[in-house]
Amino acid sequence: MKTKTHTTNEKLAIASVNYVRKKTSLNRGLYTLVASIKNDDGSTTPSNFDKSMILAFDPTFLSQSSEREIMKVAFLEAYKAYMYYMVLRNDMGLQTAEFNEDELSLFSTEFELGEITESTAVYQVASQYSSKLLSEISKSNLTASNLIKNYYGLYNTRERNTLIKSV
Repeated sequence: MKTKTHTTNEKLAIASVNYVRKKTSLNRGLYTLVASIKNDDGSTTPSNFDKSMILAFDPTFLSQSSEREIMKVAFLEAYKAYMYYMVLRNDMGLQTAEFNEDELSLFSTEFELGEITESTAVYQVASQYSSKLLSEISKSNLTASNLIKNYYGLYNTRERNTLIKSV
């Protein structure tokens, strides 16, 4: 089977995730892929992080979105993955300086319930982090092409155009 190459916007999404991974030291166990994401009702969603540590981006969303929107969503989803990783570490008795026990307990409950919406603490914290990174990038000289150049190949990426079911 011939491997398909990623488009520029797909590379930007993956590079943006890798940028967060590098900043947060989430260097193992997260796989990023470009895949058609189907909900139970047949609709698609732009991105999905699931607790098996797979973060997926829908190729249609990526092809139709601006660089800023792609980075915003990628930063948010990657930080959700980082938060889940911190919950797992806490469950193993490992401390984190970034979140206190009450926050981690709340995040754990929200992840267990499975539906991370705009009203959940996980989404709100991840959204704030995403906004902070977008602000930092807009003030710096880090362009989308530089982000791709410096971060695209840092970690494992799965084949594009896989079909996954949103959970």
